[in-house]
Amino acid sequence: MLREILEDVKATEQRARQLVEEAEQQSKTIILNAKKEVEKLILEQKRRSDEEGTRIIQKARAEAEEQARNLSKKYEQEIKELKLKAANKIPQAVQLIKERIVKAHGDS
Repeated sequence: MLREILEDVKATEQRARQLVEEAEQQSKTIILNAKKEVEKLILEQKRRSDEEGTRIIQKARAEAEEQARNLSKKYEQEIKELKLKAANKIPQAVQLIKERIVKAHGDS
């Protein structure tokens, strides 16, 4: 009977060691899976961040190009207006020059 009790105790200890080993193995597996999942989430978040950054840059670039086009159109129009004003004043300038030349040389 004592022998049976000792064998039961040994068997129970053996089973306890097996359970601890199984628990440790499961723990390692859970930790490994959790690490893989975290890495996957980090990569996904990085991809999303990269996409968002690219989208923001593209939007900013498009807005800057639109502003540049608008400014270019505005300044082109202003240049046309200035050229037109200058062209309209040419006859007056020619007349003024003629008058001065005639006055300067007309009295001779």
